Amino acid sequence: MPGLKLLEWASERALPSRTMAEQLHPYTGEPLSVSPLTWSHAEYVRAVQEYIQRHSRVNLCPCCAQPVREADLSSDGTLAGADRNPSEAVAF
Repeated sequence: MPGLKLLEWASERALPSRTMAEQLHPYTGEPLSVSPLTWSHAEYVRAVQEYIQRHSRVNLCPCCAQPVREADLSSDGTLAGADRNPSEAVAF
């Protein structure tokens, strides 16, 4: 999950106080600017919210929009029984 890796990367570079600088030195990772910077925090929170929203949509059944558990997926990653009529779908 590339998006999650980027969020983790940003979180790992927060200062011990958990504040984030606007810029980091490209080689040392040291903060190069003001910290805390509200803009940096706001963008991080926005990115986390968007990640959660998009990730939650991926795990919905295309027939009934109910959450799909990993156990309900076929070995090829498709929904097991997806060829069934939507009216026959089993609710979770």
